[in-house]
Amino acid sequence: RFIQILLTLPVMFGPVGCQKRFDKQAMTPAIDGSTGDAPRPAALRAFYSGHSLSDGIPEVIATLAAARGKAWEHVVQSSPGSLLRERATMQGAFDVLVATERHDLPYTAYHEGTAAHLYELHARHMRSNPNGRTWLYHVWMSGARTAPAAFVEYERRALQLWECVASKVNRMNAAHGTAGRVLVLPGATALADLVHDVVANTVPGIA
Repeated sequence: RFIQILLTLPVMFGPVGCQKRFDKQAMTPAIDGSTGDAPRPAALRAFYSGHSLSDGIPEVIATLAAARGKAWEHVVQSSPGSLLRERATMQGAFDVLVATERHDLPYTAYHEGTAAHLYELHARHMRSNPNGRTWLYHVWMSGARTAPAAFVEYERRALQLWECVASKVNRMNAAHGTAGRVLVLPGATALADLVHDVVANTVPGIA
């Protein structure tokens, strides 16, 4: 389930704002399995700004897209353990922007100005492509192996923090007349669900 969710993150629609529950029905992939002789569309271009917890995902999505005959290009800006403010730069026009903050979001949101720097990056993205999409990728804290129950509980609750950051950026968009909205990609929520199911011994092939 976790891999399936990650593969569809850049093209799905998700929740925005401070919601009490994450709507899993919003995770329907926008990529279909249709085939035919229609001309292939121009490649979807994505810009990823992240760190070690988001590394590798663009390459997996590119492989999936190629297997389905979809054109996909991506540029990755990554630095281990980095803050969003250290990566709030982007050159060129893209269809998709996927950005993340360091995993300790309660601290970074308050002390490092996550919302302000995400708005700056989103606004730059919208100036280059007003029809683009922006996603805030929810990454996770450590503890999945050593304290799985606490990990699952924390990450399920922490999703609301990431949604609140996206909601704040969207209010800034409205105040400044900036196009587009920031949506949350619930990577840590997917991982928490997987950890929960593994511990419950309900994942086929994993004992």
